Amino acid sequence: MTAAVVVLALLSGLLAVLLLVQRRRSTAALDACRADAGLVADELAATRSNAADTERRAAEAEARAEAAERRAADAEASAAATRADADRASGDREAALASLAAAEDQIAAAQATAAAATTERDEVAAQVVELRERLLALDAASRRTLDAHRPGIEAEALWQLELARAERTWRHSVAASPDGPGPFGETDDPLRTAVEIEVAALREEVGVAMEVDWDATVDDPARCLTVLRLTQELLAAAAREQQAIVLRAHEEGGEVVLVLSVPEGNPPLEIEVPPLAEHLVSVRSGDDLRVAVR
Repeated sequence: MTAAVVVLALLSGLLAVLLLVQRRRSTAALDACRADAGLVADELAATRSNAADTERRAAEAEARAEAAERRAADAEASAAATRADADRASGDREAALASLAAAEDQIAAAQATAAAATTERDEVAAQVVELRERLLALDAASRRTLDAHRPGIEAEALWQLELARAERTWRHSVAASPDGPGPFGETDDPLRTAVEIEVAALREEVGVAMEVDWDATVDDPARCLTVLRLTQELLAAAAREQQAIVLRAHEEGGEVVLVLSVPEGNPPLEIEVPPLAEHLVSVRSGDDLRVAVR
């Protein structure tokens, strides 16, 4: 019994020691756990602090990322606008180059047209000069033809009649032997001979001193008739002035120019020229009377 009590006491003591040891161990473990819990809590707090910082930095980073995205979007939009401007500028450049090429083509065409126009103008000017000369020649020829071929009038017949009248004047007023050969048989210029007959007859009939200086050749019968009849009228009118008279005739630019003058110291002639159309006769008065028969 005692042994059992002793054993029990020993067991109780041993159990108490074990419990004490276990308690100490538990307390140490608890303290260790508490220490670990404190460390964990500190770590948790640090982690939470780090997490808050991380979240803050993440938020800042996200804000920066959003700002960067906005800047990137703005940059992309600006780049797109720049590309669009560049495309428009390229298009404008191409259009400008095309316009420049077209302008150069137009200038070249205009220069070619101007050169052609200048050449054509020179050719036309030469043609105009030639045509003017031909027109003047045709006008002179038409005037002579008009004089020679008036309706109902034969110029050659009238000229022959006028020469017959001049020969009759010669026989009646000039010739020493009226029955001799006529004055036109051997003459090479019937117009000059007829004028000389007229002057000689006036000397005989009126007694006026007259001289003739004839240096004009006319072949057309109509013009011969016009010149002779006009000369006869001029001489007859001048003879009434009762002063010496000089008749000169020469050719000038296709015209027969008759000049009536008086010796120096005598008053100028004041006679009327028979009215004839301007396309036939032009008159210029002064110290000498000048009548041009066209």
